[in-house]
Amino acid sequence: MPSLGFRANLDGYVDVSQDLLRHVAARTEAELARGRADLLAADTPELVRAHQAATRAAVAAGIGGEVTTSGEDTCPPVTWGERLETAHHTVDTLILESLPGVPVTANLYRPGTTGAARDAAAGPAILFVCGHAPLAKADPEYQAVCGRLADAGFVVLAIDPWGQGERLGYLDADGEPLVAGGTTEHTYAGIQSWWLGDSPARYFVHDARRAIDLLTHLPEVDPARIGITGNSGGGMLCTLMIALEPRLAAAAVGTYLTSRGSYLWSGQRQDAEQILLGGTRNGVDHADLLAVMAPRPVAVLAAEFDFFPIEGTLDSVAAAQRAYDVLGAPDALRLARAHSTHRYAPELARAAVEFFGWALAPTTTEPAGGVLEAAAGPPAVAAVAPPAKTALTTPGAATSATATDLGAASVPVAEPELFEPVRLTCTPSGQVALDNPETRFLYDLNLTSYEALPEPTPDAAVAWLRDRVHDGRRPAGAPHARWLPGPSGTTHGLWRAETDLWGAGVLLSADQSPTGGPRAVHILLLEEGTAGLTDDHPLTRRDDPRDLVLALDVRGHGALTPYDKDGLAPTDQASSTYKLLCDLLWLGDSLTAGRVHDVTRAVDLLLTDTHLARTYPGLDVNSPVHLHGEGGGAFLAVLAAAVDERVRFVQVREEFVDPDRMLRSRVYDEGRGGWQWVLPAMAHRAPLRLLRDTLGERLRASGR
Repeated sequence: MPSLGFRANLDGYVDVSQDLLRHVAARTEAELARGRADLLAADTPELVRAHQAATRAAVAAGIGGEVTTSGEDTCPPVTWGERLETAHHTVDTLILESLPGVPVTANLYRPGTTGAARDAAAGPAILFVCGHAPLAKADPEYQAVCGRLADAGFVVLAIDPWGQGERLGYLDADGEPLVAGGTTEHTYAGIQSWWLGDSPARYFVHDARRAIDLLTHLPEVDPARIGITGNSGGGMLCTLMIALEPRLAAAAVGTYLTSRGSYLWSGQRQDAEQILLGGTRNGVDHADLLAVMAPRPVAVLAAEFDFFPIEGTLDSVAAAQRAYDVLGAPDALRLARAHSTHRYAPELARAAVEFFGWALAPTTTEPAGGVLEAAAGPPAVAAVAPPAKTALTTPGAATSATATDLGAASVPVAEPELFEPVRLTCTPSGQVALDNPETRFLYDLNLTSYEALPEPTPDAAVAWLRDRVHDGRRPAGAPHARWLPGPSGTTHGLWRAETDLWGAGVLLSADQSPTGGPRAVHILLLEEGTAGLTDDHPLTRRDDPRDLVLALDVRGHGALTPYDKDGLAPTDQASSTYKLLCDLLWLGDSLTAGRVHDVTRAVDLLLTDTHLARTYPGLDVNSPVHLHGEGGGAFLAVLAAAVDERVRFVQVREEFVDPDRMLRSRVYDEGRGGWQWVLPAMAHRAPLRLLRDTLGERLRASGR
């Protein structure tokens, strides 16, 4: 049967393909402007410190709270492996345990190959956190950065992130990945975290903090002189760490730092651990993630040709400079720019070496003219011949004028020796999952958290859900519906769900007889939206021909699906729908909460629209309302009925969105886009089973 749904652009009436994008962007930009005003208003040390405290609190809340253990600040258990040597440094393979059953594979770079060098006085150290390179710590580019730092006299600890290197979490018995590593695995497990109101980033942060615990217990490391660096996803982790880890003395944030506003319009997405839940709503922009470190030194390492827009980088550095100026450290915020695409380019690596040489030296000097001189080799490496010094010159006026700039190196530095990646592995098989079946991954930690949650009361669950549904909405007053002729006697309707968002639906023909008492209203929430509506769809059946049946499209779904720049289906986690979901999560919102609002808005429309009341006598505010949902629509129908007492009964079929199942299933995806229905903290605050119980006899399931 042909679809009874809309033609393109709501039958040519209005282009809604950018509707949700503009809505999310407007809300985001308003919050960012408010947050920027707060940052720039911090013009005294007391106000700067208050702003920093607010940023730290927002970051901690955005990742779902920090992981705490009884072993805080103690040396984590470590299993040492093979030692490799180059002319200027050694590399130890090791595994540290960040939590019981959670091994973190790592490489420790030490300057020098002699015992005399290693026995020298304690010196500075760097934690290297990897971006999304599949080989992680063993990636040649990352090896080169760590090698440069080690050759310059720093102890460097490079750790594999979750889902990369030797820590792939979704392997079958033959070692084949069930879920792709890197960004895919992060998001796959991250969606489970979101249901809990957490972010997988809390475990990335915890691993990094335990790595710092290890560094502080190494005799050759001065605990007061520890820095951090990384690029891309590692740069993101650097920003979280400088907000949450007071032991860091300096940071070099690579190829990540831009601004939320500039990245918003790039159309690019980010994986789950890079999404700070409620971060935008709580005033966190990239400039705040720099300002929170003041007056401790920070270098921003930027690639001119990055997909993280350089314009946002310059803007954020300029805004954060104010905090450094107020706290009396105007030269501690620095910027290095490389003519490069997205990578930890050699120019940036050399700039990082020079920056840490200055920032982590016992004393630093800044000569006139803005030329940054590398400090003398740290005491810990006095016996090691350092590589040639890199002279850094201040760039011209085309660069940011608000931060002390680190230019490209003008003197070559010897390239560090690299190893074949397999030589840097810490496990016999190359994967911790294969060597120890008891290893715990993000899924296991999420499940443990889930099973420890207390059960809320039904009233508390409904109240929480109602707050989520209505918070931040901008109702448009009267919906001002347009009713247009559709195929096969249907009527196509469109109206304002919010001031800047359309709602839409297809109304089936009904008997217009004025007799017979109140008319019932049936709202259909179909798996494919109105595009899936046909004359013979099972949910179109009704006992009374006078009943009104409306197939509804909610925001971002059906005929209201946003334009996708890559032509991807909205069920794809690389789609614009996923990107918009993430932007909403930054706002403390979600697609699901907005969609439930759209259902309640449609109920308002059907019971109060004057045109419908004239056309269908017996339709009024007291008409019974029934919801029918299939697939994702079934989930939406249950939630809408829980918050709207006007709903008389709910019929669901083919349910597949079930937070409990998704949290208890290691591999939960069915390829139907269940991720887009995530409602952060719902598994904690309003479990689906509890909402279903509150409906009692109002809920009529016709099979899952």
